[in-house]
Amino acid sequence: MKALRIGTRGSALALWQAKSIGEALLREAGVETELVIVKTSGDKFQQTRFSQIGAKGVFIKELEDALIERRVDIAVHSMKDVPTEIPDGLTIAAICKREDVRDALLSSTGASLERLPPGARVGTSSLRRQSQLLHARSDLRILELRGNVDTRIEKLKRGDYDAIVLAKAGLDRLGLSRHITEVLATDICLPAAGQGAIGIEARADDAETLGVLAVLNDPETCSGVKAERAALAGLEGGCQVSIGTWGSVEGGKLVLEVVVLSPDGAQRIREKSWGAPEEAEAIGGRVAAKLLEHGAAVLLAREGARDKQMSADRPLDGKRIVITRAAEQARELKNHLEKLGAMVLLLPAVSFSEPADTTAMDRAIGALESYDWVLFTSANAVRFFANRCRKAGVNVRASERLRCAAVGPATASAAAAEGFTIDYIAKEFHGVALARELGASLAGKRVLLPRSERAGRDLPDALRTVGAEVTEIVAYCTGGVGAAEPGVIEAVREARVDVVSFFSPSAVENLRGELGAEVLSRLAARAALAAVGPVTAAALRSAGLPVTIEAEEATTESMATAIAKYFSARSVPQARSL
Repeated sequence: MKALRIGTRGSALALWQAKSIGEALLREAGVETELVIVKTSGDKFQQTRFSQIGAKGVFIKELEDALIERRVDIAVHSMKDVPTEIPDGLTIAAICKREDVRDALLSSTGASLERLPPGARVGTSSLRRQSQLLHARSDLRILELRGNVDTRIEKLKRGDYDAIVLAKAGLDRLGLSRHITEVLATDICLPAAGQGAIGIEARADDAETLGVLAVLNDPETCSGVKAERAALAGLEGGCQVSIGTWGSVEGGKLVLEVVVLSPDGAQRIREKSWGAPEEAEAIGGRVAAKLLEHGAAVLLAREGARDKQMSADRPLDGKRIVITRAAEQARELKNHLEKLGAMVLLLPAVSFSEPADTTAMDRAIGALESYDWVLFTSANAVRFFANRCRKAGVNVRASERLRCAAVGPATASAAAAEGFTIDYIAKEFHGVALARELGASLAGKRVLLPRSERAGRDLPDALRTVGAEVTEIVAYCTGGVGAAEPGVIEAVREARVDVVSFFSPSAVENLRGELGAEVLSRLAARAALAAVGPVTAAALRSAGLPVTIEAEEATTESMATAIAKYFSARSVPQARSL
């Protein structure tokens, strides 16, 4: 058969695992392979908490997408990263012989878990490890730990933590076992379901590939992992629930242990059962039922209710939302979205600068007292105009004659902060509405309009229609796409985001120029495009793109609310169980 394309993450451990599968396929089945590196959410955003990325399948979703889209033939996973539900059309074709399932403690001073000092800082991103460590040592201070294995060890060495906990199998595979201070006994810390086992996922309809992969399946490991995953499914638990489990074949019998804990480790319920290996899933179901009967149901229900309330308070948990505003303008929306649980990615699709020629603006500022009104249509116009006033030594607070109007509350707030007295705010939050609402009061009045060099003709034409004498000046220039956070451009190109928000036609135009129309079309098919205000919405439609979300008002708060409402109203499709 043709060479199999193996989809893998790019970390050292993932590459080791994928290469070992490639070598095994060549050795056992005579099949050539090639590696295809796919970056997952867990890899791209290593500074972000799992709760913001969306922890279920955080290390495999993009690999599964690559399988479904036939960009790879198989995907290699650490089985502990695989949710109990997988997408239709995919299957776990083989689970290879398992290595050491236990967790390992690495401490900066060589102290064991028992001898760590009171209040020691212990790093782990696993709620399962956190709960069991706290059950053993309630005084420990548990801190979030992200990054690949080498990065985590380096953080320990530089003093960020007093100790960290990692899977022993991963350290063994990378030749890093020398850093282990203590291998934690399973009566202290039961592993995650599937820990230490490598799984191979393939398309369920690819009979030839499934046949080849069967030679790598280890029956005893497969039975143990099946039992663990069945127990996890019976408890409705995922990788961010405090559940530890280990199924092993001993003397021809499959023995399964499972523990459920409260996040603080104060409550702990543990059960054990055994039977024939071929009854793995039934054994897992029995242990889950025992745990539920003996108190786990109450514990999990309480945590479920807490999670449900958190979900209600944080409707954007796990959603990746791109803000295309300039970095200096994105802060407020970023804060709103993060409070709702979103993971915010900054991709400034516009940048701003003072015009090279400020003659017209300086002339208008010098004659500021001769104008009746200054109309501000953006916070940028306020910022650059006010800065030029300061350079000219003009005190805008001292003017008794000048009246100012703003297109919306955000612009009004920016103007007030710069010392302008705002006499009117448009009710509909766009420029033409401002002209229409002020109407006859502008007839015969001198109106100064500082704005972008790219601004359209609608507002000045509307002002002249009501009889105003309009002076337009370029207060700032709009530039192209700025520097994005690491991984963001790639995530947008690959449509691995949930929402891209736009605040101006310039952002639409610039991003289209940067990525290309075809990329944006693919993005629109998989992610929601959000627009603030009718002008930006019209720009998206003119570019042939759908407007999935449109904020009712041209404000950051309205945009955050619109995005939250969109996801709150959506139903989540159900995936089938393994």
